[in-house]
Amino acid sequence: MLQDYFLYKSTQFLPENKKIEVYKEIVKKYPKSEYIPDCLVAIFFDFGAKKEYYSAIKVAQIYELKFSGTPQESQILFWAGKYSQKVKRDEDAKQFFDKVIKTFPDSYYAYRASVAFQNTKSSWIFEKKGFKTHRCGTVRLVQIFINQIFFYFYFIVIIKRNILLYCSHNLLHFFVDFF
Repeated sequence: MLQDYFLYKSTQFLPENKKIEVYKEIVKKYPKSEYIPDCLVAIFFDFGAKKEYYSAIKVAQIYELKFSGTPQESQILFWAGKYSQKVKRDEDAKQFFDKVIKTFPDSYYAYRASVAFQNTKSSWIFEKKGFKTHRCGTVRLVQIFINQIFFYFYFIVIIKRNILLYCSHNLLHFFVDFF
């Protein structure tokens, strides 16, 4: 549709508070628009910034139902879990974090969800109910870190070896020329 396209594009020139109003209008008037996921993300974070956590969680649940598999889903689910923690809805937080960890195991937000999960005051509730906390992202990050260390170590050894070879070669020429 052309109307939703023009409305969505017009938000580029609007201040933040006006953008959100236009996004809400797009969501209400054009429910089949291709811009709905982006509008919902902006509305979600606007509610979070205003500390309207219950509204943000509701938007996240709508997003999860209708737009599963989109690039922003892991981010939305993670922050919905954080907002759920802020309003003391630990079961909802557990579900959001669990979905992030299981659906996007190699993502940045899966790592953050597992850490947030373990740092919760009520993490014992999760373990008691059979949910095992784990750091799925940590293993991958540690492996990347180890690979980088070995790369730099190898790089330094090669440079050092080449410098020694160069110095010894020049030193050899010095002694040959000298004697």
